[in-house]
Amino acid sequence: MLHVNGSLQFTNELNVGGNDATPGSAGVAGEILVSNGPGVAPKWMLTTASKKPVIGTLGTGAYIRETFTYTGSSITLPPGKWMITASMLLNMRNAYNADDYGWLRSSLSNSSTTLSPSSDIVSTSTLFSGGSTRYTTYSLTTGNILIENTSSAPKTYYYYAWGEFSGTSANKFFTNFGGSGWGEDMLYAIPVN
Repeated sequence: MLHVNGSLQFTNELNVGGNDATPGSAGVAGEILVSNGPGVAPKWMLTTASKKPVIGTLGTGAYIRETFTYTGSSITLPPGKWMITASMLLNMRNAYNADDYGWLRSSLSNSSTTLSPSSDIVSTSTLFSGGSTRYTTYSLTTGNILIENTSSAPKTYYYYAWGEFSGTSANKFFTNFGGSGWGEDMLYAIPVN
């Protein structure tokens, strides 16, 4: 234990955690030191005030049928909690009859090949959703998901989707979904406490 009665000056980094064999973390620029309570090493964290919104990277989009499909879009988030917003244009094709309907669900995965909701999603809602009918040429899918990246490094989340269709027209699908093809498409994150 070190007890300082007076001033203390650091002329280099302050490392926390670690042990005799492993150096502690010096954190990164903009982080503050946060207590983890008695007997536990503090940790460096970005505060909400020091974090900036993150804009996702939009891919080319994808044709969405009734199978899980990676859209080519993703978002990379630093450690911490983030409110993710997705708003994507829906354009259903091959819907010719009055009873044709399509519903699209989408989410964020830890992998571009294993498409299931990320284990880092901490909100009750895990999906962004929207629907379209024969009579709506365009509509939107939208929603919010809360993610907590508890790792010590930035992490990439992959945007994927799947459709559910009903009605008598065959081979319905959503075209060019989840990418940069439509001016309305966006994927972004806001830091939260």
